[in-house]
Amino acid sequence: MGWLFDFEVVSNCFGASKTILPIRLFIMKKTPKVRASRRTSKSFLAACALAVLSLLPGELKAGLININFTNTFPSGLFSDGPGILGAGAWNRVAFSDAANTNILLDNDSILTPVSISQSSGTAVTGRSQGNGNRVQEQSWTDGSAFILTLTGLMPSHIYKVALYSDRVGSGASDDTYIVGGVGVTLSNPGAAPTDQPGVSGVDYGIFVANSTSSGQMSLAVPGAIAGLQIIGVFRSSETGPKMDGMITKSSTSLTGKKEGRYKSKPDKSQTVTQKVKKNKTLKYYVNVKNDGPEIDNCLLIGSWRSNQFKKIKVRDRANGANATAKTLAGTHTFPLDAGQTAQFVVKAKRKPNRTGEVSFTICASPSTKTRSQQDCVTGTLK
Repeated sequence: MGWLFDFEVVSNCFGASKTILPIRLFIMKKTPKVRASRRTSKSFLAACALAVLSLLPGELKAGLININFTNTFPSGLFSDGPGILGAGAWNRVAFSDAANTNILLDNDSILTPVSISQSSGTAVTGRSQGNGNRVQEQSWTDGSAFILTLTGLMPSHIYKVALYSDRVGSGASDDTYIVGGVGVTLSNPGAAPTDQPGVSGVDYGIFVANSTSSGQMSLAVPGAIAGLQIIGVFRSSETGPKMDGMITKSSTSLTGKKEGRYKSKPDKSQTVTQKVKKNKTLKYYVNVKNDGPEIDNCLLIGSWRSNQFKKIKVRDRANGANATAKTLAGTHTFPLDAGQTAQFVVKAKRKPNRTGEVSFTICASPSTKTRSQQDCVTGTLK
């Protein structure tokens, strides 16, 4: 399809900034020539997306992509109501464009590097149902299984996906959809007037899945698909969610000192100090909260001087895994959904020949490693 947008939509995409205006005029001049070739339109709009990414690196925010798979509704950008993962602009994609590389915009009408196309199965057709909402009213169907592929995602990255059926599916009593290797079964009660986003397990299913190392994600559709939402980080230049690091002496607390603070350097206000008795091992509890609206592969980054400690051990309290080496290397990753908190325990023992204060620092970071979105806490032994 190549997304041949009207100037009004392009204007929504590029905004009204004077620094962007020359590009907008360029698009207006070239659009009539671009329409002559779908292939040209795809490559041109992809170049347009790259131009936006390079011009606005400080303004990009992780967000949400909405896709409405349609029958008689034309392809384009429309406001089709709320979904379970959020509202905003929806990319309507007609079934006739299924085999094309359909470049997608996010819910704020900003171009993304992400596209979707049918990659397996016979050519899909469209279907209209009496579901009463703009997302599930129309769908793609093949009568049998087919596969859609998302491309342009962050490589090996985690995403949350909501998939909407048309309440009829393959015609069987239920259908199992597979997104990125994760399966969810939805029942097929039949078409009926339904308000969005509907009922979980009937109208939609939620998936948490990783993209491949090449930034792709496959969707196995057993009968029909009406809509899709995907939320997460789409570009390395995005700010990503804020990681709130907290430290406490309490093993039962989910918070700690100076909650809701974001500083990438050690700060006394986020330091827990404990007195050492007979050179015993002390425990510090580090909590990390995802204060962003999207799921992310977060990072735990540690810093301490080996000549000050006889032992430092960082353990993930969710699974008991030893994360010490990766934390020190700055490579320990863990998935964290919006609003969720991950818990870690740090066991620290000072070297016997040390008598003064010794400290370690643990920092939490989003996958984008944006410094203003990071937070660091400190544990001190004295």
